[in-house]
Amino acid sequence: MDAQIAACARLIGTPSLSRHKLVRAYISRGFAYNELFADREHNHFAEAVADLSEAIRLRSDVADAFFVRGHSYIEMGLHSKAIADFSRAIKLYPTGATVFRKGDAFNNRGISYEYDGKAHFQRAIADYSEALRLNPKDWAALCNRSHAYRKIGRNVLADADRRKANRLNGSDRLNPFSLEMKYAMTCQ
Repeated sequence: MDAQIAACARLIGTPSLSRHKLVRAYISRGFAYNELFADREHNHFAEAVADLSEAIRLRSDVADAFFVRGHSYIEMGLHSKAIADFSRAIKLYPTGATVFRKGDAFNNRGISYEYDGKAHFQRAIADYSEALRLNPKDWAALCNRSHAYRKIGRNVLADADRRKANRLNGSDRLNPFSLEMKYAMTCQ
């Protein structure tokens, strides 16, 4: 990731870079900063948010900037900001070719609803369900929905989602190293 950050910094410093490429460079570097989250005490989420906010300042119609910044906010525990960014990404992502990314935005917004301190489990379940409508094989959304169902005492539905997720994933646990699945609950 350090090489990607350095390459993006060089691009960002190029005077004749088009606005489109500049926005993409800020998004790419923000994503790379997010990838350096392994050390909680020395993370780079603030740098990611700064880059992604600059990308949004330059072009507020690029869904990926909101999506990646939303992920930074999840990692920082700023769930209300994450909800706002994922909501904006959902509105900006068209249906079709980016349907999986849009599903990820619903899944991640569901995570933010679930962990925002207000226990919005019904909203989380609705978002996980929409992610599954867009991608019925999204085992992370199934695990997340299973967890939310269990939190509201809907154990039969929770167990059904858990079993289906485990069949799709081929194991009893999610990959703990996947950035997209960081907050997805284990399905045991």
